[in-house]
Formats: sequence, structure tokens, C-alpha cells
Amino acid sequence: IMPPLLISLLMGAVVYSVSFIGLSSLITLIIQIVVGVGLYIILTKLFNTKSFNYLVNAMKEMYNSKKN
Repeated sequence: IMPPLLISLLMGAVVYSVSFIGLSSLITLIIQIVVGVGLYIILTKLFNTKSFNYLVNAMKEMYNSKKN
């Protein structure tokens, strides 16, 4: 439970801090989405969370089954 919670809190803090840059709302939103997704993926790989690994493997299996 702790690694996913820590990852989410850290991602939320970083994404929230992007709002203080002072850009337009649309640009800020786009940057927040990109930073949030990228940071979450990097941190889940760093912490090697089981739930993210399960999700990635399930998506790979679905892709491979549709490919064949």
C-alpha cells in the first residue's frame, strides 16, 4: 500500500506545482497531464509495483492476442 500512495502523493505535488508557472490554463493542463503520466510511469518502474507490472503484462497479452 505504501509505494502506490507515496507515488500518488509525489505525483500530485509535482503536478500541482506546475500550476504556479503562470501559463494559460490549456497549456498548464497539457503540461500537468504529460508530467503526471510520465512521472507516474517512472516512479512505478522505480518502485517496481506489482499492480503496474500486472497492468503492463495484461496490456501486452491483449495486444499480442489481437495481433495474431
